[in-house]
Amino acid sequence: MSTASITTSITTTTVIPTSTRLGMMLTNLRLPTIKRLAGDLCAQSDTEGWPAYRLLEALLEHEINEREARRILSALSPQTG
Repeated sequence: MSTASITTSITTTTVIPTSTRLGMMLTNLRLPTIKRLAGDLCAQSDTEGWPAYRLLEALLEHEINEREARRILSALSPQTG
């Protein structure tokens, strides 16, 4: 078998840092509070040894609370139009 008959394919992939990928996913899912707090809460989770469900619970709790606060503010603000 000659070297001329061997074909080599090289695939280049772009490695996107996990934090960047996570940020893009959270933007696509429209989870702004989780996007804003994820870094700090992940660091706290690592430091304090939280189980995974506790981290998710904390992130989702913040997201739900801020959405409710925005709904209340929206309902209280005068409607223009």
